[in-house]
Parts: sequence; C-alpha cells; structure tokens
Amino acid sequence: FVEWKLTETLEDGTRVYDAVWIHSNILYTITYDYLGVITEQNAYWNNSVKCDADLSNDYYDFVEWRSFDNDEVVVFPYVVTKDIELYAVVEYNTVRTAGIFMQKIETQFNEKFNETPMFFFDKDEYQQALIDMNMHIEALYMTTTLQEAQDILAEATDCINSVKSYENKLTDAYAAFMQNEYFEAQYNDICDIYAIALKELQEYAGGSPYPQFILDNAIEAMDNVYTKEEDIENAKGAKVTAIRALNAYVDALDMDNFTENEWAAIEAALNNGIEAVNNAQGTKEVGIAYANAISVLKDLAE
Repeated sequence: FVEWKLTETLEDGTRVYDAVWIHSNILYTITYDYLGVITEQNAYWNNSVKCDADLSNDYYDFVEWRSFDNDEVVVFPYVVTKDIELYAVVEYNTVRTAGIFMQKIETQFNEKFNETPMFFFDKDEYQQALIDMNMHIEALYMTTTLQEAQDILAEATDCINSVKSYENKLTDAYAAFMQNEYFEAQYNDICDIYAIALKELQEYAGGSPYPQFILDNAIEAMDNVYTKEEDIENAKGAKVTAIRALNAYVDALDMDNFTENEWAAIEAALNNGIEAVNNAQGTKEVGIAYANAISVLKDLAE
C-alpha cells in the first residue's frame, strides 16, 4: 500500500478515496508442455508476454494452449498474474507424416537393392518386396496416429530385410554345416566349395552361369560331402576293396623272383599296409593308407 488517492467529492461533501498499491516485484513462471517437452518462461506481474516455446514438429500441427488447472484455453499475448502450467493441444498431420515415413521406406529399399537387384536377388522375391513396399506406403496415408505410422515403418523394414541376397542364402547354407560333424578333410572341402561360390557371386556381372545356378550348385555340392558318420560307413567298403587290392598285388608277384629276406619284407609291408587301412578313419584316410602301402610294395618288388 502506498497511499489513499482522492477520486471524487460528493454533493454532501463526502470524499471518496481509492487505495494506491504497487504490486510486489515477484517473478512468475509460465511452464509449457509441448508433446512432453517442457520449457519455461519467466515474467513479472502484469507483463504481457508472447509464447516462446518451440512449436516445430514433423508429425503434429499446433492448435492451442490450455491450462492444466482448469483446461481453459490460454491465448497469447498473455498477461502474467500468477504461475501457470500449460499443455499443447495438437493435431496429427497424416500427409506430412506419411511423406516423411515414405522417404525412409524408399531409402531403405534403394539401399538394399541398389541399381542391379537381379544380380544379387531372386527376381520373384524382389518383385514381391516392391509390391510390399508400395502397399506399406499406401497404408501410411491412412494412419490416424504416429504410432500407426511407426508400426507400418517397422513392418516395411522387416519385409525389406527378410529378402536375402544370393550371398546371404549361400552363407546361411554354409553356416548350417557343423564342423564337428565332419572329418577335417571333408569340412575343408565344404569350405572350398563355399569360398569359390561366394567369389563367383560377388564378382557376377551378368551372363551364365546365373547366380541362382551358382547358389544351387554350391549347396548341392556341400550337401554331397559325407559327414563323419556317413564317411565311416562308406569307409567299411573302401577298406575291403583296398585290402583286396593289396593282397591281389602281392599274389601276382612270383615268390621265386625274390630272396627269402626280400619276400619277408614284402609280406611285412603287406601286413603293415592292411593294418594301416583297417585303422584308417574315413574314406580319405583309407585312400591315403592304401596309396602308402602299395607304394612301399612296389618299391620292394622292383
């Protein structure tokens, strides 16, 4: 309170006074909540202020400010008389959001398939991905919330990522062959088949053989490599054949053409060879054991 100020004198002599006040120098705060982003603006009592909150947003259009206290609309410029908290009323902009998300989908699609998709992807799978992309873009223009648009973008991304290149398919097939299920030599064969096919796919620039043939041929070749279990079973027959061949070779020799010691060495080499064949694991080891044995026998027979 400052003073009483005379404002009027009535006919009967009565004087009318108004109280003169000076408002205390208090700083008030306007709090803005715009889509969860909180900002504050300070002003002194009875000052007229403009909103300084950032109202830019890719997906929503601003409508109005409302008070948290009573849900009343607050219009700017606003005369400050107290602390006040405001929240923004917004409207979802379907067209602008759809345009932004469409660009994201198209960018993902183009980065995935580049300029020569038929060199790297199955034609039918590529065409289906193209159809799916356009379907998702059309759906964006029917959304009523940002969450719907985000869900459609996620679905489109999954569809694009689900299309595997020939290289991806080859690598997936190669990864399915477990190293512990094969002898080292056989697994190395699988590795070689994969490496050769992968190089052919990476360097493909058109013409025959086509990528699908390279892929199918490599997978078939890797499938045809025997596992340990299969190779051990096949080795049983290979052992019989190898031992029969070693015996046949010695039987064909004329014992009279050798001294007693020479013939004893041949028989010892035969027995060692048979033992090595029997102890071999897998067809390749059988082959190596046989080759070593027949080589020793031939050297002794010369």
